[in-house]
Amino acid sequence: MVIGVVSMFSSGLSSPFLAPYVKQEFTAPILLVGLAVSGYFLLRAFSELPFGVMSDRIGPRKPLLFGKVLTIVAAFICWVATDVYQLVVARAMWGIGDAAFFCVSTVYVASIFSERDRGKAIGLFTSLEWVGILLGQSLSGFVVTYVEIRDIFLLNSVFGIVTLSLLPMVRFQEDCSDKSFEGSVLPSWAMMRSAINSSVLIASVMIFCMMFRSSGIISELFPLYVTEELGASSIEYGLLTATSTGGAALGMSLGGLISDKLGKKRALALGFGIGVAATYLLAVINTILLLFPVMLMNGLLYGITYSVTPVLVVDSVPSKVRGKAIGIYRTFYDLGGLLGPIAMSAIVMIVDIPHGYFAAFYVTTVLVFANLLIVSIIKTKREGDKEI
Repeated sequence: MVIGVVSMFSSGLSSPFLAPYVKQEFTAPILLVGLAVSGYFLLRAFSELPFGVMSDRIGPRKPLLFGKVLTIVAAFICWVATDVYQLVVARAMWGIGDAAFFCVSTVYVASIFSERDRGKAIGLFTSLEWVGILLGQSLSGFVVTYVEIRDIFLLNSVFGIVTLSLLPMVRFQEDCSDKSFEGSVLPSWAMMRSAINSSVLIASVMIFCMMFRSSGIISELFPLYVTEELGASSIEYGLLTATSTGGAALGMSLGGLISDKLGKKRALALGFGIGVAATYLLAVINTILLLFPVMLMNGLLYGITYSVTPVLVVDSVPSKVRGKAIGIYRTFYDLGGLLGPIAMSAIVMIVDIPHGYFAAFYVTTVLVFANLLIVSIIKTKREGDKEI
């Protein structure tokens, strides 16, 4: 939890201003801005499954150490980058490193709690991580008033070294791992089939759509829209982002609690219902002050979805293939993050500014509503009221 909080705090310092930084520092067109944002997911999408397999076979320690080293190097390259393409490469490396941490740590937390408490455990674990990013984003607007945005990447490297130094102190329960494994980290088709079922596929589609929206709208278009079209200051934008993150942290705790008490189906319906309203309101509200409750709702959507869908996955597969199932699920997560900024940039370019922003907001409103409908096909257990 401490490593997760510090990692997310570090990310929160730099993430709010990445899109404006790329556009201003490298005078990049909006399509390259989208590529720099989505570059984080460029190779991460193909890394989740191998890391999930590794967590099943050799335990969590080595993948986590590798991931942390890679994020340190990537943040340093971002600091010294002289063109946008170097930044894209560094962001891709950063994504691989974070894939190792978030995939493997999720599998590990799921493995040490029973099904009865797993929702609360993952909800608490993820919500505390997002408290870290909340603090980072809250401070980011103030930090950039005193230092260059580029220098924040150096701070990211320093925080990466701190988390790397903490990892050897963790005593992992690795009895279930296969220390004798030698060979490919890619599973056979037969093993893959054991990790895929309707619940895994539904959760994967939901997380893809959520990340498609979050990465394309919240990470790329919204910062450009609110700073260039609405004239928000860096501090105002930093606080808006922090409000969204606070909502995410709250949503993760609520999602886990509601999931365990009332079922995953009700929790997801609540999250997507809030998300439909939040996404639509982005297109119709043009006052900075009124955007704060909208961003809180946006965070609740992310938090509830992010905390409930992995529980839906791990509860539906045998324990020996949880890493593979989470790897498949998080691959869809990353694909959404990769394709969202590119697709939203294309919409803005076709429709033109500022109407392209509104078109993108309306398109993603329909996408979130479609997920609200998908919730209805989640299968439920016959006994009790909880879903599988």
